[in-house]
Amino acid sequence: MASVLVEAGCPTAKIDKLSDRDGTATYQANCFSTSHKVIIVTCVKGLCVGGHASYDMREDQG
Repeated sequence: MASVLVEAGCPTAKIDKLSDRDGTATYQANCFSTSHKVIIVTCVKGLCVGGHASYDMREDQG
């Protein structure tokens, strides 16, 4: 999972497990870098991929 986060530009994150079922786990990573973004990471039997990164909506409403 660490390599997925680094590749997404998210080396430091707070990670919450969203689900874990039948060998598939889904996590939400809240990134703390120059801009706040949220990445969904899905791991299947130890192989993890990062999903679409969404940016904190509060930044756009400023």
